[in-house]
Amino acid sequence: MWPQANPDVVRVRCDGSGTHVSTPEVRPRADGLHILVDDRLGERLSIVVRYGTDDAIGLGAGPGLSEVTGSGARGGWPVPPGAASLRCVRPGEDAGSPEGWVPIRVIDQDGVYVPADLGCDDTVVGSVDHAASAGAEVRGPVQAARETLPGLWGDDVVEPAGYPEVGT
Repeated sequence: MWPQANPDVVRVRCDGSGTHVSTPEVRPRADGLHILVDDRLGERLSIVVRYGTDDAIGLGAGPGLSEVTGSGARGGWPVPPGAASLRCVRPGEDAGSPEGWVPIRVIDQDGVYVPADLGCDDTVVGSVDHAASAGAEVRGPVQAARETLPGLWGDDVVEPAGYPEVGT
């Protein structure tokens, strides 16, 4: 366990000199990463977050102080633990530009994130899809996996990956 809890909000200031982060190490909430923006440019901004090979764009940072919301139940972003970077983007700017990125680190002190990595050597990944009219019983993905995937043992862990409250 970490000796002291990191803040659970990334605090970002966007001004004429660029993007500034006062909380470079942050812990996620159950619905992901939360970002509070102090927009001192006087215009509507976007915040771009880069993690791994994915980018996520959040709209809605107007002048003043506001939370830029993601897809989580209470506005969190699905940024996994580890290194990430972000930047303020003004209207008309290239969101993919290599300049202006500020590093942050998401540290999952509370263990809320479930990685998608499988803990076994032999894996099979697939997707089963059918029309709603096929007559199958509607059940959650974990229940469906337990009932339909051959070879699962009683002590195998089957759970959704990511943050538990993203998209709920």
